[in-house]
Amino acid sequence: MMGMRRAFLCGTLVAAVTVGAGACAPYASAPPSGEFPHQVTDGRVALAWRCLRPEPGTVRVEGLANNPYYPQGVRELELELYGVDAQGRNVSQTRAAAQDVIIHTNSPSRFLLDLRTAGGEVRFDLVYMYRIRAVAGLDPSGLQHNLARNICPDLKP
Repeated sequence: MMGMRRAFLCGTLVAAVTVGAGACAPYASAPPSGEFPHQVTDGRVALAWRCLRPEPGTVRVEGLANNPYYPQGVRELELELYGVDAQGRNVSQTRAAAQDVIIHTNSPSRFLLDLRTAGGEVRFDLVYMYRIRAVAGLDPSGLQHNLARNICPDLKP
C-alpha cells in the first residue's frame, strides 16, 4: 500500500513539474522578439543576445535577460564580456549591468555591452552573475556565477 501511494505521489509530482515547466518553456527558449539568435540559461536566468560589429575594433552584445521560472526576483545581474586570444588569455574586457536592478518572473530586462578589442581575440566569453535569496546548498550570499563560452561564433576575428 505504501509503495503504491509513493508511486502515485511521485507520478503526480513529476506530472505537475512537467506541466509547470512546459507552460513556461516556450518563453524561456524563445524570447518574444526573434532578434536574438544566441541563448543560454542556468535555470534561473535566461539570456538571449546578438553580436554586432558597429565599427572596426568594437564588438557589441545586446540582448535580454529574463527570469523565466524563479519566484523571487533575480537581483543585480552583471555581465562581463571577455575577448580571449588563441592561448586562452583574456586580452580585452568590459562590464555592464542589466537595465533593471530586480528582474521579476517573466519581466525581461535589456543589457548592452560594448567591447574595444585588442586585436588578438579569437572568441568572446561571457560571465554573468546575480544575487538570489540564499537557498540551502548554494552560496550563503546568494551570489551566482556562470560562464558562457564563445558567445559570438558568427563574428570573425
